[in-house]
Amino acid sequence: MSDAPAGPALRPPSTQASAVVGRRLTQGFLDLLLSALLPLLILAIVPTLPLDAPFVTEGLFITLLLTALALMVLAHAWYWVAAPSRWARGQTTGMRLLGVRVVATDGGPVTVGQLALRWLLLPADLPFVGLVSMLASTRHQRLGDRVAGTLVIRD
Repeated sequence: MSDAPAGPALRPPSTQASAVVGRRLTQGFLDLLLSALLPLLILAIVPTLPLDAPFVTEGLFITLLLTALALMVLAHAWYWVAAPSRWARGQTTGMRLLGVRVVATDGGPVTVGQLALRWLLLPADLPFVGLVSMLASTRHQRLGDRVAGTLVIRD
């Protein structure tokens, strides 16, 4: 048993702190644009590859396309999951610019698993499910937030 004192008890953020629907819409649009930049760059490079060269077999062609697809997914996951969890206190670039961040519903820091769940459910929240979910929720949570146990609050 540890003699170290327990940390301060966490308090869930107030509903006022999570009343950021307008900011979230702007932030979401901005983040979707920013998170698409690297995948679009990868997609732009693929047609420049010498895929019609004699040494490019059907297997190599498929391997290159699958590699490009994997890189696109990894770049998107890095933006939405890895960077916010590791370096940015639960914030994407758009969140940082608009003064909001993701926290656990108990007010604690968001985990990688929670960010991953939010990211995986992002397509389900687009374009209108997330907005309807935020407007119907007293804590303004989109579907991904509800499943992941997170809130977006003013920073």
